[in-house]
Parts: sequence; structure tokens; C-alpha cells
Amino acid sequence: MEKSKKKEVAVIGQGYIGVPMSVLIAHNTNFIVNGIDKNNIQGNKIKENLEKNLLPFKTKDQELLKKFQKVKKLNKYKIYLNLDPIKRCKIIIVSVGFDFTKKNSIKNLKKLFFDISNKIKKKTLLILETTLPPGTSEKIIIPLLKKNLNKRNISINDIYFAYSYERVTPGSKYYDSIFNNYRVYAGFNTLSSRVCENFLKKIINTKKYPLTKLQNIKDCETCKIFENTYRAVNIALLDEFTKFSIENKIDIKKILTAIRLRKTHNNIMNPGLGVGGYCLTKDPKFLSFSSKYILKSNSKFPIIDRSMSINSKMVNTSISFIKKKIKIFKNKKILQIGISYKEDVDDIRFSPSAELAFKLKKMGAILEIYDTLFTSNDKMSLNFVDELNFKRYDYVLFCVGHKKIKNINLKKLDKKPIYFDLNNIFKKVDYKYFKRKKIKFFELSKPI
Repeated sequence: MEKSKKKEVAVIGQGYIGVPMSVLIAHNTNFIVNGIDKNNIQGNKIKENLEKNLLPFKTKDQELLKKFQKVKKLNKYKIYLNLDPIKRCKIIIVSVGFDFTKKNSIKNLKKLFFDISNKIKKKTLLILETTLPPGTSEKIIIPLLKKNLNKRNISINDIYFAYSYERVTPGSKYYDSIFNNYRVYAGFNTLSSRVCENFLKKIINTKKYPLTKLQNIKDCETCKIFENTYRAVNIALLDEFTKFSIENKIDIKKILTAIRLRKTHNNIMNPGLGVGGYCLTKDPKFLSFSSKYILKSNSKFPIIDRSMSINSKMVNTSISFIKKKIKIFKNKKILQIGISYKEDVDDIRFSPSAELAFKLKKMGAILEIYDTLFTSNDKMSLNFVDELNFKRYDYVLFCVGHKKIKNINLKKLDKKPIYFDLNNIFKKVDYKYFKRKKIKFFELSKPI
């Protein structure tokens, strides 16, 4: 008797979102996962790493690392640089990056779904989890699928198309942020919604974190943009108060602690170096792009536009703060601790720490970088060090709160440099001890 074939899933896009999603599916189901990426330099590097049982990025998330090794050992996670595997898959997840500011972004998205439509089979679930401008699926992707499927005598109703955007928080709880998180979804039709829901229940902890079904895909696309925009606007507001506090010697940290006692305000953010990463720096802009080019609604977004402008210059707030103690940067020996965009990741895309480094270098500082996760690359033209030796520097800037950095015993700091915490890394600082030891330590959130 012939053995039944194992069910297979394709995850298109093997980056910071696609890889952990692939591991999650392979670990929590009986599916074989086919990870798919582009056949280019980056894609080949990803394939090379995955085939050596190495993640294509650095992470301190032990759960992700452990489960990755397990599914690789069981041969449940394979990597390809073409779309051929989707011919044998009953589930296809699209997890590629999208940024309309990049050349040919819409063209490339169309090309991807054109190629998918030429290979997908009937009764296949196609889930799109890429963050997109509202209306993209309705106005661009679905009409394209309909047209090309018809050429193959397949109706759009013969497949199940759904949108369920990713909610992933890279860092020390990478895997957990996918499995234990609320997920929002919407289907092209009722059956698509049902099939999508059944699949999500297999991979996510929906008993503790129930799914939320929205009326249509456009609503779901908007939901993702709204939640990221809310965060971006929150950060911009805080930056305005931080500037005011620095100028007027107000303790914003204690003020925020007092405000958070109110349950309605307990999610207010802390002062920091700036907005970074792939999402908050671009997603809020998707509304105006959608309004102008996709939905053609002519809506205006003055609050979002102003917030994005503030956030793009947020690093200057930290520089102004530092300048209260460092009048001249030229030839000053500075150690910057951290260059990734957030703690416990090696991702430097749109990193405010990286922006700060280049600004300091441009101002003539003799700058060195220490980062526990990011590996230096020659193209950055920055000097990296492998160990901490505070005595060598005039100034030390704590910029990224990697776990190893947060665990530094501040009592071991040398008294020679002046220290700055620019990203609310250290929750408790013993200023009385520092005063006795003649150590100068300043936080962005406390008055100098």
C-alpha cells in the first residue's frame, strides 16, 4: 500500500519574519515547511546558512534556536530559491518585505503574485502577512489573481485567499511573540476566512489569545497600519516633551512613572534615542500612499506627517543632550555601546544608533562601537571593538539595551569617562554611589 504524502507548506520570504514563522509551523504541525527566497546574493546567503543549521540572523532567543535545531534535525524545514515547491503545497504564506518608497515595489509585488498564480493549485490556502497600504489586496492583488487564474481555467473561488498581518517582536522572546499573541485576519470570502482560521488555530496559541476576524481584507490591512502609526505618534509626542524637559531641567522619568499609575495611561513610552527598524519608520506613510495611489480618496494626514518628521530627526534630541557636557566632539574618544535598532537583535535597518554613530564621526569624534550581536561590515566604515575597556575613552554612550549590556554592574565603571544612557537602558542608577566615586553618569530622561 502506498504511503500517503506528507502535507507541505510554503513560506515565501526568509527574513526576520519568514524564518521564525517557518520554524513555528514546522514545530507545531506535521507539515513540511518549504522556505522560499530570491535567487540573489542575499537569498543564497540565507540558503547557505539554513543548510548549515544556522539562522540567517543573530538572536538570543533560546526557544527559537532550540526549536529551529529540532525541526532541521527532523528534516521538516527546507530552503529553496524558486517558487516550484508551491506546486505541491496546500498552504502558501507570503511574508516578504514591502516599501513603496523603493523602486519597483508595486511592480515586484505584482510579479510575485503573477508567478504564484501560475503555479498555485485548487483548494490551496494563500495567506498574505506582509504589511501593505490599505486597499492593495482589493485593488491590485485580487484582480491580478483573478485574471491569471482564469487563464488556467481556475476561478478565484477555487483557492482560499486571506490576509493576516504578522505580529512579531524581534528580540529575546522572538518565537514567543508569534505563538503567544493576538492575531487578526480576514478572508476574500467566507470560506477563505474559515480555512485561514482553521490553519491559524493549528500554529498559534488561540486558546489564550483568541483570533479576531475583521469584515474584509482592507479593514485588516488598515488595522496593521493603525497600530504601528499609534506607536509612532506616541513616540513623537514623547520626543517633544523630552526636548522641553531637557531645556527646562524637568525630570521626565519621574513624571512618566507618576502618569503610568493610571491604568488608562500605563502604556506611555520612555524617552529614547529614536525610532528604528523596518516597520515604524515606514508603515505610517502607507496611509497617504494608499489614499493617493490606490483608494484615490484624497484624505490628508497632518498628525502622521508631523509625527514622521519629528521622528526622523529624533537622534538630534540626544545629540543636544550630550552637547550640554561635550562642547566639542572633534578628536574626542567616544565608545558607543550598541548599533542595532533595538535590544537583542542584530538588525540595523533604519537604526537610530547607527545614525548617531555616523553623525558623531562626521563631527570629528574618534568613535568605536561595541555591540554584542551585530557583526561589523566593511561597508559601514566604522570601528568595532570586541571588549569593553572604559579607561580608553573620554565619553561612553549607552545606546542599545542588549541583555548583556543591561546586566553590566554599573559599579565597575571607571571614573575617567563621562557616561550617557540615551535609551532608558538602566532602570535604577545609584547616583549617590557615583557621586562618592566621582563617576559622571547622565540619563536622557533626567535633568543635567
